[in-house]
Amino acid sequence: MICDEQKQVIVQLKDSVDDLNHKKAKQAQQLAEVRQMTETTIVREQDRVGGLEEELKTLNKEIGQLKEKERELAVFRSTVRKLLVSVGGENQTDYDVIAKLESLVAKYKKQVETSRQLEDSLKQLESGFRSGYNNTMTVLSSN
Repeated sequence: MICDEQKQVIVQLKDSVDDLNHKKAKQAQQLAEVRQMTETTIVREQDRVGGLEEELKTLNKEIGQLKEKERELAVFRSTVRKLLVSVGGENQTDYDVIAKLESLVAKYKKQVETSRQLEDSLKQLESGFRSGYNNTMTVLSSN
């Protein structure tokens, strides 16, 4: 038979078991919440990493394109410098090269304008004078 003291111990043990089961359920719920937050964080970070990888690929592609443009620019500069060596010294700064190119373009524009003006003047001359001019030019070119 069970005495009062044993009943009291059984009740205390039962209360302890109930308390432990309650704590176990509470911790299981907390663990599930932590797992859910961890999974959400992992998914979010994987998405972020994927975005960063795409951005990195794009940046690497742009770097490759810029390197190619830089190489083309270096070839262009070298070619222009070689063309202008006959005009000036070999050790030319970028500023010197640009100044010479500007000068050449300005001279070319003046020559084109002068040629147009001469052609317009010849078109306005009388036909008899033009035919005489053409005959004279033919004679001069044959000599």
